[in-house]
Amino acid sequence: MSVISSKRIYKNFGECIFLDNGIITLGVTLEEGPRIIYFSLAGKRKNVLFEDTERIFTEPAGKYGTWVAYGGHRLWCAPEVNPETYYPDNSRVSCEITDIYTLTLMPPVTPFGKEFTMIIEMNEAYPVVKITHKNTQYIREKSGVCAMVRDESYTWRSLYYSYEHAEKRISSQPCDKSLGLFRYK
Repeated sequence: MSVISSKRIYKNFGECIFLDNGIITLGVTLEEGPRIIYFSLAGKRKNVLFEDTERIFTEPAGKYGTWVAYGGHRLWCAPEVNPETYYPDNSRVSCEITDIYTLTLMPPVTPFGKEFTMIIEMNEAYPVVKITHKNTQYIREKSGVCAMVRDESYTWRSLYYSYEHAEKRISSQPCDKSLGLFRYK
């Protein structure tokens, strides 16, 4: 099985790119972010990620505008400082497809010198997605601009649904720097 990528409008999130390997489907926003807005079993159309389609969850960010939750998955910096943490990620994201199963999403650098790059790699044969976040902090010095980069990688592992039991609970096992979505019991 191979990974298929497609570009389409998704709800009120605008233009998105979807990756599908026949087992799982993942969608990312292009008009804001970088943000993963959709994740499901292929063909099931049941998104396991939260979507704030009504734009209920917002946070004022002073002169920079309003941060909107949108939903999905994104990199979040700590410690939380407003407006830096809540700087609106409402700008278009550049997207590079380096091969048929790897997306690199790059937003503009924030006024605080931060750039949040997301690299998404979908496995061709298994329900596995590797997400690498690069948080680049640009610091202005007298001699010019230097950059410090911090990478964090997470793997979204198998996503299965089972309707054998009326009571459904999700069980997960801790994984080092992994977000695991495991079989329902």
